[in-house]
Amino acid sequence: MKRVLVAEEAVQTQATAELIANATVDVKIATTGEYPLVGHRILVVDDDIRNLLATASTLEKNGAEVKTARSGIAALKKLKDCQQIDLVVLDIVTPGIAGALQEIRRQPGSHPLPIIALTPCPQRDDQRWLRAGVNDCIAKPIDGERLISLIGLWLPKVG
Repeated sequence: MKRVLVAEEAVQTQATAELIANATVDVKIATTGEYPLVGHRILVVDDDIRNLLATASTLEKNGAEVKTARSGIAALKKLKDCQQIDLVVLDIVTPGIAGALQEIRRQPGSHPLPIIALTPCPQRDDQRWLRAGVNDCIAKPIDGERLISLIGLWLPKVG
């Protein structure tokens, strides 16, 4: 059974951390304004709940349907279980992400799936991750407008 969180409920407490410690919680955020990501499903993978919620919130405020995972293994399961994921945003220091990335790229038809890596050290390891199958990289902390622009470059237009 999934628990749906509203951003206001997701305060940084031990209870919240325990609630989502076992991987996949779908985050629902009220949206306002223009929606450049409407019609797209994006998987966000990050083991840090603060970063996960911040990234998911930014994407949902721009109209995306967001799925989340807290490890590489959970990301693989989410990709298998979801009907259609249009793009993956992942934190490269999330446990199991290197193996998950290799597994994703081994799957037939996975190469059109855009993957954007969130990196703690800009440009230091970008080439390594690009060779591993990531399509693009963006440095942390995330600039929401820059992330939305970058995603826009990789997503096909809907509508």
